[in-house]
Amino acid sequence: DRVSTQSTGASSSINQPPMKNQAILLLVSFAFVLVLSAYNQGPTDYFSSSDADSLVKMVLAKKDKGIFQNNIGDTHYAVKIIKQLKGTYDDKTVCDFAVKGLKGDIESIYHSAQVIQTAGCSLKIAPEETAQTINKALQSDSLLDYYHAVTSYFSLGKPASVSGDSIRSVVHKLIDLQDEDQETFKRTPTQKEGSIFYTGLAFTALSKLYGLASPDDQGLINGVLENIPNLLSLSEADDDTLHFSHQDNTISRLRTTYAIVQGILDLSEALGAGAQFDAEKVIQLANYFVQQKYTNSISEAHAFLFGLLACNHYPQLKPVVLSLVRGSIQTSAKGEEGHVKVRVTDVFGQAVPTTSVFLIRASHQNASSDLTILSNQELKATSDPTVFSLNFLATKPEPRLYVMNFRVTPKNSTQTIEAVRSIKVVASIKVEDVVLVVSDRYEDDSTETKKFALEYNQKLPEVVRVESDQSLVLSFKIKSVVSNRAIAVHQASVRFTHLLTGEDVYFNVKPSLSRSYKFSVILEKTSHLFHNRSGEYRISLIIGDAFIDNSFEWDLGSVFLSVEGEQVPVKPTRGPKPPINHLFRQPAPRPPMEVSIAFTFAVLAPILVLLIGFVILGTVNLSNFPSGVNAVFATGFILSLVGIIFVYYLYWVKLNLFQALSYVGILSIPVVFFGNRTLKFLALKRISSEKTHTD
Repeated sequence: DRVSTQSTGASSSINQPPMKNQAILLLVSFAFVLVLSAYNQGPTDYFSSSDADSLVKMVLAKKDKGIFQNNIGDTHYAVKIIKQLKGTYDDKTVCDFAVKGLKGDIESIYHSAQVIQTAGCSLKIAPEETAQTINKALQSDSLLDYYHAVTSYFSLGKPASVSGDSIRSVVHKLIDLQDEDQETFKRTPTQKEGSIFYTGLAFTALSKLYGLASPDDQGLINGVLENIPNLLSLSEADDDTLHFSHQDNTISRLRTTYAIVQGILDLSEALGAGAQFDAEKVIQLANYFVQQKYTNSISEAHAFLFGLLACNHYPQLKPVVLSLVRGSIQTSAKGEEGHVKVRVTDVFGQAVPTTSVFLIRASHQNASSDLTILSNQELKATSDPTVFSLNFLATKPEPRLYVMNFRVTPKNSTQTIEAVRSIKVVASIKVEDVVLVVSDRYEDDSTETKKFALEYNQKLPEVVRVESDQSLVLSFKIKSVVSNRAIAVHQASVRFTHLLTGEDVYFNVKPSLSRSYKFSVILEKTSHLFHNRSGEYRISLIIGDAFIDNSFEWDLGSVFLSVEGEQVPVKPTRGPKPPINHLFRQPAPRPPMEVSIAFTFAVLAPILVLLIGFVILGTVNLSNFPSGVNAVFATGFILSLVGIIFVYYLYWVKLNLFQALSYVGILSIPVVFFGNRTLKFLALKRISSEKTHTD
């Protein structure tokens, strides 16, 4: 089959399927989506041990003399992160810093108390001023103060000097801050609407107060829990994730989402109410938190890590992650190297007790259909409790991308996880039956004059001459090294390079239905592509594909093309470009000189009138001019203004804009200083004069 040639930059085209086949493919794909929607799609990524090491390194890099960014808040978050991930830090330095923080404001006390509790610092009794600050915060009208005070009270072991009645009264104060319309909580009573972030903090505070509350107050807290389904409707879904936003975006989405998730978990645990999220929302939240694992902020890292821990709290709702151990397989692989291996873990990369892992369907798409090559296969457990394996190469797959639908059934779980992953099968190829033919006619090969059969990496034995009335035909086959079956590659092209000018001419080669390649250059029809330039050309065969591991460029040798017609000049591709001449807009004509002079005199006329007035009066009234040291300030003020006016003159004459601005900026300093002193003197003098006149 003769393939028509295409010039440089042309890409191989794919035959479009008939409309009927497209409709069938659409229906099949739609039905497949419906089947997938019946199951929960697990998270696509997890927080691995290497991720944990990177996070700890990031946090420790912000440490200075044992303290994190010299800030008790960042130190609090850093200690919790490092403690959770089994890292190390300077206990004594951190504890000393935290104890000092107990003498600060309520926020410092909150962070210090968290550090003391997490690090296990030795503290017999909280300082009296700490208790006083907590009591004062309990009397404020700020939800943030209530949260800090209540949490500090419990973290410090319920200091006796903190009023128990004041602690219990916070329940009513928090309930009063609830927005009746949205059922969120406001920071202060004066705010118009509540916030998801402050709602999460309120939930955490109420969970700590529940055990101290009276039965009536416990009933109020139970009523708050009943509103959680309405709060979840305020979430924002994005692809496979779920998150919450603060009302004015002054607090990040990550911290807001963590606050509400942790608050709901704390409150439901305190009330013994069980999980408030369904499995789908837990997976969406876990997806969101995992996507935030690459952060350079300690507070954001804390929100990410403990938000993900909250998603992993309930065993029956624990998100299950199915990930591929390898994203590609070599067709030449031996033993288990040719197996599809999947890792089944929780969001922290830990093993999940699993009943079964099934490959429901492995398929690929061609031009007209979605082909299934394997279905309903159970993966076998390996020595690694997180890894399951299937011998996929037993199906002798062709090199291409395969879509695999897995189903995981964890133990002790009410959910079945469905996960769709893609795996690439890569093959090594070989080129066979390479034949180059020079023919007097291009309709067939019956009049061939020269024929060369080549092996891979072999060159033509001579410079083959092709006359203007002849055609050059190159045919070859590409086969898999393992299966010896003919395959079609994404890119197969032939390049002609003129040895004198260095010009390249490319032709794409398309496979036939039998997956054999045949390419012809008919000089009568393609001479314009060579710019009608005869001469010796080096011919190269270029094969490339995303699914082969040995793409190559093969130098076949040289051919001499005898092309008729007028040659097209060679356009240089390197070196200096020809100059570009711009034609700017002609400036508008200036007015006559007489008009400019008249305008200048008109502008200077007020000064002339002033001088004439001085001459007529015979004197200048300087009675209001300051005396003493104030005269120095007034003189400096006037001279500074004169200097700025002089800079304006210089700008008109010779300075550019940036020079003028720099000089004006320097002169503005004395103008402000002397002007302030002068105007202050005049104001005081005026006030004194008015007072004297009144008396």
